[in-house]
Amino acid sequence: MSKTKAKYVPSQVVLMEDGKWGEHYTDKMMDKLEAHKKGVLHSGFVIMVVDRDGIVLGKRADNKHIWPGFWDGTVASHLALPLKDFSLQKYTQAVHDRVELELGLPKNSTKMDPIKRSFFYYKAKCPVTDLYEHEWCDVGLAYYNGVVKDPHNDEISVVKHIATAGEIDRFEFETVTPWFLIFMARLLGTSLDYLSDVDTFVGPERFGLRTWHV
Repeated sequence: MSKTKAKYVPSQVVLMEDGKWGEHYTDKMMDKLEAHKKGVLHSGFVIMVVDRDGIVLGKRADNKHIWPGFWDGTVASHLALPLKDFSLQKYTQAVHDRVELELGLPKNSTKMDPIKRSFFYYKAKCPVTDLYEHEWCDVGLAYYNGVVKDPHNDEISVVKHIATAGEIDRFEFETVTPWFLIFMARLLGTSLDYLSDVDTFVGPERFGLRTWHV
């Protein structure tokens, strides 16, 4: 049974400059719920964790105000790190702490690859709550020398392991968050034609990746 643990919930998000590539953060912040209501462009991240049993997927808790009960990458969230305090080292550590918190793991029990900044951009409307995610999304991979099985139940209701990234095709697309589908499509090089609820999607050329418009 999942334990209830003390949690950090970001009440604010960092706003981004619209229509530009890469790390165009601003010094402006906004309440997270307000940003989701208005569809304002902001920063976010998704982290995939690999443990001894495979790739860990997380099912979002039913109390989430956006995409509740949907399958997702292991941890997807926001961090409100003010621009004046920003450094990639600080940001990576803050994301690392967030991953371990949501998964109920001891601090510093995982290892994380360097985060890729602004890996993709999208805007999508939640079919359940009619709120928007509009993000430049950072991504990363983390590794745990154990088995993730007891996540923070206010964030992740249950975890599921898959052996390879290709197994995402076994999921019904309407039960998976759009940002996770985009991330997996980037990794697999597959089509994004099924993302009918995503308004826009572009990717920085510096990562050597294709650009889609859907």
